[in-house]
Amino acid sequence: MTGFVSLPPVGPSSPPALEDSIALGTFWPSLSIAAARAAMRIPTDITDQRLADALKAAMLEAGQDLAVWEGLQLVNGFETLAEVPDRNPDIGGEKRLAVLWRRAVHSLAMADLSELQRAADTTAAGGKRAEQSELTVEDHRRNARFAIRDIMGVARATVELI
Repeated sequence: MTGFVSLPPVGPSSPPALEDSIALGTFWPSLSIAAARAAMRIPTDITDQRLADALKAAMLEAGQDLAVWEGLQLVNGFETLAEVPDRNPDIGGEKRLAVLWRRAVHSLAMADLSELQRAADTTAAGGKRAEQSELTVEDHRRNARFAIRDIMGVARATVELI
């Protein structure tokens, strides 16, 4: 037996921890990376940084879709989503509009992650099982669209007679 001991290199061994809360301006409620990971059942092989990037992109997309609606609320004197009156009662101690905002962002983030997550080496059988057990990217985008339209108070479907 020798007295040789190996020490790890000096310096940071891992990237600095991310701030858990992500906000889009001051109007929209901030969202937690950890809560998003739990709610969306994101596996740990997707890093916090990748999840944070997906959430930021989703917030930007949802915020863009809701920009006119947000502007109307600001003009009416409501500086945050929490101040916007809602005809519906709170659900689980949370405002309905906040629940819908979170659902829209989570759904868009899941669509983004789902598009990139399936590995190239997935077998045909494994891919078929994954498709059957998971929501598709289109399902996530539909859920986000529904949540955004619900926030705006707009019908979910447009039907035209030809």
